[in-house]
Order: sequence, then structure tokens, then C-alpha cells
Amino acid sequence: MALTHSHLHNETIKATAVVAAKRFVLSAGTHCGAGAKAVGISVVEAAAAGDYFSVCTNGVAVLEAGATVTPDQEIESDANGKGIPLASGISNGIALDGASSGEFFRIVLR
Repeated sequence: MALTHSHLHNETIKATAVVAAKRFVLSAGTHCGAGAKAVGISVVEAAAAGDYFSVCTNGVAVLEAGATVTPDQEIESDANGKGIPLASGISNGIALDGASSGEFFRIVLR
């Protein structure tokens, strides 16, 4: 089954560094750091520094896993903007699917 999304709101942000698709990002135009609160998830192919890219800020988005994730887990960002189970950081949402590191899963953003 293909993963689907339901973006309720997208914003356009200017990349200040290379940004990969399907990663937590900051409004500063970079990947979110470990445990930090993300503004949303990048939804396009990789953006180069200086390019504008689309970010899902509300709704259901597809995110790359940085560790094994199970459904209904609270998810935080790792150092590369990938989703990992909440440990000591800030929750950015709830996983709808399970995934292994490097795979993609759906998340309800919060």
C-alpha cells in the first residue's frame, strides 16, 4: 500500500542548507535538530540552499524514520530531521504506521 498524506496547511520556506524530502524542518530553512520542535515536514524532493520548498505544517505527512517506529508512538526529531520515538525531546506528532530506519511512515503533526 502506498503511503498517503492529508496536508491541511503547507508553507513555503527558503532553504539555508540542503534539505532532504520527508524530514522535520525548522522555519530557518534547515533540518530540525535532535529533540527540537519542528515547524513541519518537507514535502518535496531535496532543496538546495537558496531554493524555496514546501513544508506541511498541519495534517498527516510522510516522514523518514531514523529508528524503528511503531503505530501510536509520539515522535521526535533526530539530529538529521528523521523521526524517532520520543525519548527526551519534544513531540512533533503521533505515528500512524510502523517503520524501520530508512523507511517512510505517516505522522499526524502536532
